[in-house]
Amino acid sequence: TLIELIVVMAILAVLAALAVPRYTGVLDDAKAKTDAANVKMLQNAVDVFYAQEGSYPGALSNLSPNYVKDIPKQEAPKGTEFSYSNGTGVVSQ
Repeated sequence: TLIELIVVMAILAVLAALAVPRYTGVLDDAKAKTDAANVKMLQNAVDVFYAQEGSYPGALSNLSPNYVKDIPKQEAPKGTEFSYSNGTGVVSQ
């Protein structure tokens, strides 16, 4: 009947209202973890560069292609580059 259909649609709407915020929270957490992993990977590449060359690279782009295949961009905020200090060799978000 029509009432049963409306009740089912209301239940689905409530479930969707609960699921969407949880889903976006999971995506934000995944982006933050991806950025943290990329910082560690870039920092390791800078450390290897320093061990082999005796100095820090002038820019993160100097690590490609010998030390990393591609220089990743940050996920949050999307597309921004990681910070790098060539004086200290520190990579950060």
